[in-house]
Formats: sequence, C-alpha cells, structure tokens
Amino acid sequence: MRRSLTIPILFAVIAVALVPSHAAAAGSGTIKGIVTNAATDKPQPGVEVTLTTGTETGADESGTQVVTTDQKGAYIFRDLATGEDRFYAIDGRFEEGLFSGGAITVASPGDVIDSTLKVWPTTSDPSMILISRDNLFLSVEGNELGVLESVTLLNQGEEAYIGRVGATTGTSADDGASIAFPLPSRAIEGQVAVANADINLPALIPSEFGFAITAAIPPGETTITYSYKVEGDGGSYDLSRKALYPTVRFSVFSTPPLDVKSNRLSATGPVPIGDKVYEEFRAGAGLDGGDSLQILAIADAGTPAGLIVGMAGALVLVAALGALPLIRSRRKSTDRREPTREDLLRAIASLDLQRENGEIAEDEWTRRRGELKQRLAPAPGQGSTG
Repeated sequence: MRRSLTIPILFAVIAVALVPSHAAAAGSGTIKGIVTNAATDKPQPGVEVTLTTGTETGADESGTQVVTTDQKGAYIFRDLATGEDRFYAIDGRFEEGLFSGGAITVASPGDVIDSTLKVWPTTSDPSMILISRDNLFLSVEGNELGVLESVTLLNQGEEAYIGRVGATTGTSADDGASIAFPLPSRAIEGQVAVANADINLPALIPSEFGFAITAAIPPGETTITYSYKVEGDGGSYDLSRKALYPTVRFSVFSTPPLDVKSNRLSATGPVPIGDKVYEEFRAGAGLDGGDSLQILAIADAGTPAGLIVGMAGALVLVAALGALPLIRSRRKSTDRREPTREDLLRAIASLDLQRENGEIAEDEWTRRRGELKQRLAPAPGQGSTG
C-alpha cells in the first residue's frame, strides 16, 4: 500500500555556487548561471531549467518559471522579488534526469546572483546501483522507537542513474522516482525527516515500500541520512523490510535497553563511537535485491521507564554533520517535522562511524564538527547542554 507522506526536505548546498554580482533593475533581482555537463566539463545547451519560488512554509507554484539553456549553457531569470523571507530553487532537466541545485536568496533590490548547476548523461540500468552501507541507529523514545538510517548509494557507472519504474521504486511512471527507500510497516506516517544528504532533494514521494526521491544519482557514492519513528507493541518494534538493491553491508546499532533479533543479522560485538559503545548487529554475507530481512528490536522489560525515555538524549558524540541551512519543499503543509536534537545526535553517530572507518577526511570532519556545535548550541537563556 502506498503511504501518504508529508516530509520536509533539508538542503545540502553542494551543486550551486552563489556569488552576488552587479546591479539589476531597481526593486527586483536576477538569478543567472551556466549549466555544465560534468562528463565533458563543458556548458550544456538545451537543458530545461525550472525556478521555483518558496518560503519556509512551502513552495509557491505561482512563482514557477521555466527556461531552456542557450548554446553557451546559459540561463537567466529576471524581475524576481527580493527579501530574506523567500528563496528560489533551481532544477535542471536533462536526458530525463532531474538535477537539483540549492536554495538561493535574492536579498536586496538590484542584486544579481550567479549560480552554476551540473548535469550528467543518464542511465536507467538498475545494475549500476548498489548500497555500500546501510546503518540504522536505534533509541527508545517513550512508546516509540526512534530510527536514524544512513544509506550510502554507489553508482558504479559513469552516468547519473534516473531510476526505473516498477519493482525497484514501487511508484508510477508519473512520479519520476529515481531511488526508493524501504520503511518498516509500522513506521509513523508523516514522520520522515532528512537530516543530511550529499545531493539536493527537491521532493520525497510515497512509494509502495516507503518513500522515494526524484533527484538523479550521480556517479560514485551518495549518502542520504534520514530519521523516522516506529510504533511498538509491548516493548517490541518490528523493523522488517525487503532489500530493494544489493547491499554490501547492513548493520543495526543499539544500546541498552534494546536487543535485536533477526533472521539475517548477528551480533558482532561492541563498537565504540565517540564516547558511547554500541552493540552492532550485521548481515554477514550482505544482501541481494529482493531479500527479506526480519528485524525485531526489543526493549528490556525490566528497564525503568524514565531511563528508556532518556536514552536518546544521552547520546553525546564528537563527530558532526553539516549544517543544512534552508528548508526546501515542493508541498505546502501544516504538518511539518524537522530533525529533532535526538535525530541529529544519532546522525552524528553515523558520521562518527564513517570517521572511525576512514570514510571521511579529517578536515571535513573538523569542519562539520564546528557547524554542528553551532547548530546544537542552546538558545539564549536555556543554559548549557553539556
């Protein structure tokens, strides 16, 4: 059954470089730029570029404009309303793939913003895609289980993957899905929040299996980290799902009072991450696409309720995830959820694990650590969090 999702999207501002330039017409602003083909490193003509106007409460479809890049790969949008209370999102459509840029703010009348957007040749061959790592971090939050899942996709080809309608996404042809992500059957609807992503995500859409994204997946590795909550029954939480793509390494990390039972996962022993020690449960031989994975997380019935509720807040780790400055959503919604402090702390654990395994450069880790400290800083008058 397809799920009804209302999901906020956070920007990872990677593909778009923003530089204020010379003055535009008085009272309005301009956004202009060049689309580059990443395979040839040359300007790409014929790309359909869409500009969407929005605020933090959602997209304003009346502000959508569409242009096509000229022979020099250039595009321009004029007479744009200015102000810090609105942003503009740039998307490029090339060879049926959606390539999304970050959020652009035209702060003052007369501003001209230069931007760049990259596209790739595309493929719909699913054999190019596998999951190199899928890590789940668990914590009990009252009667619900909080899950932070970090998925690293590997596109093994030299073209961007744009998806294939049907079994691999669980969506219809009109949805434009590229990659689907499974959710447990008892995941709470409307409670998925993207905490970090290596690419900009213009939309999440419902899928038969959970949710899907619409952005094309570039060659190489792409990590997307998101959180959700799962309803329980008497202290048990069913995390079972079907593997949609071949998965090299699948792991679940938990701390007391949680234990994990599974048909495919085995305990590998304690794993220190930052100043916490997790128990890792790993699929020893990896997973094939279509494999059924049965996972049951069980909270110790003898653990005091106050301790269970406080587990997520006790996660204080030393790694960091990048601060993602703007919300981007193509759906107007009053039922929005942003990542909570507990979500971010679990995401920290995932990134810290990447550092421990040598999967993230030290300077990048240091930069993100500083950003996270600022993001987690208490509001004035709230005191220190320790």
